[in-house]
Amino acid sequence: MRGLIIFLVLMVPVVCGAQTIGRIQAARAVNVGYVPGQPPFTTSGDPKPSGYLIDLCRYVTGVLGTRLGIQKLDVKFVATTPATAYDALARGEMDLFCGPAAATLAERERVSFSIPVYVTGVGALVRKDAPPALMRVLNGQVAHTGPTWRATINAGLANQTFAVYSGSTTEAWVRERIANLGVLAKVMTVSKYDAGVDLVSQGKADAFFGDRAVLIRYAAQRGEGEELKVVDRRFTLEPLSMAMQRGDEDFRLAVDTALSRLYASETYARTYSTYFGQPTDTARLLFQAYALP
Repeated sequence: MRGLIIFLVLMVPVVCGAQTIGRIQAARAVNVGYVPGQPPFTTSGDPKPSGYLIDLCRYVTGVLGTRLGIQKLDVKFVATTPATAYDALARGEMDLFCGPAAATLAERERVSFSIPVYVTGVGALVRKDAPPALMRVLNGQVAHTGPTWRATINAGLANQTFAVYSGSTTEAWVRERIANLGVLAKVMTVSKYDAGVDLVSQGKADAFFGDRAVLIRYAAQRGEGEELKVVDRRFTLEPLSMAMQRGDEDFRLAVDTALSRLYASETYARTYSTYFGQPTDTARLLFQAYALP
């Protein structure tokens, strides 16, 4: 009897995790989480959100509704944050998180991820009049071109203030890099990209680290008068995916199937072009590789 009880307890997460499709079918509705204010991936929108990932999620939920025989599936978009989204997935309050979400090994301990929906990486937004030493380091060069003394090592990063998006993989990356380099630098967290951009624009932060594609869009939106730019260097490569409750392979298969069909269609090329311009040959090859046969 004791062995049976232990077995049933261990099986609870699996049983709970396999209920997403059934829950959607019973409610005839799907709850989709997103993080506002991260164009071109997501925008707050009025009355409904928009963006590249929103379009992909609408396609996925449309395919899901057809598969379930639901003529009009109610898609409810729920604004959330990276820090709270995965807990909401675990509790079943959210069925699908359209992020952007970085599919890291650490996060896979908490949630499951779809096949990639975009490949991005960490970038840095700075003022165009940023100190030359800082710019050299951010671009992968040495901070000083003269004799290298102990006191000048990493001086391009020392005594700087860096803004990061709170709760993101970028924040963890920045803090780890600073610790490994032994640099004395201040890290400020923001809950919105607008706030990080403002800190750099107002000279309160020397650089704002975040998703490079999002930073490029903000720099373009602010215009020449803001004197902002994104450094050429891409610090990391990160596949972005949709996230869902861990252990629900049926739902994950449904999402991956819809995405694979989308990548093989002309609809995807048009969607990509809307937000990122005409896809390069490399981009086309990547998404052909991501699509499951």
